[in-house]
Amino acid sequence: MTMDGLHSQVIARRFGDEQGWQLRGYSIPILFPQIGDWTWQDIADLRGDSNMARFRAVMREVETAAADEAAGGDLEAAAHHAYERHLADAVPALAGISSVAKNTTVGFVIGGIAGFLTMGVTGPGGPLAGAALGVVPGAAAGVRDVLRQRKARGWVAVGNRITGNRQA
Repeated sequence: MTMDGLHSQVIARRFGDEQGWQLRGYSIPILFPQIGDWTWQDIADLRGDSNMARFRAVMREVETAAADEAAGGDLEAAAHHAYERHLADAVPALAGISSVAKNTTVGFVIGGIAGFLTMGVTGPGGPLAGAALGVVPGAAAGVRDVLRQRKARGWVAVGNRITGNRQA
């Protein structure tokens, strides 16, 4: 949907109007047109999803980004671009050789520090204390990553549910 300069100005003013009318809630019909075929019960079930609040927040972010991009034209394409950027941000980056090298170096440094701090501990407790001290930072980082991914996957799962892809 492209528009001439006059209509682009009208849309831009509507989006920029902080006091009056606001165009909100348009991203779902654009991004998920099949939702129009859902029953009221299907919609009620979807609204009950625990990830719906985050999904709605992402849709508002998509609408804001799309409004900025579409000031001169195609709102539908802008909404798709903004949604795709949010999806890309939600997917963890693929591990490359540099991330493997970084994680190995960090593990070596942590292990070295743990060994140094526990070198005075003798008997079977020494290696156990060093191993325990070395594991804690990595475990904390792993838990943090899992929590971040869970938050990101939640709103993506709602989008997948709408499109019929239930493998979220």
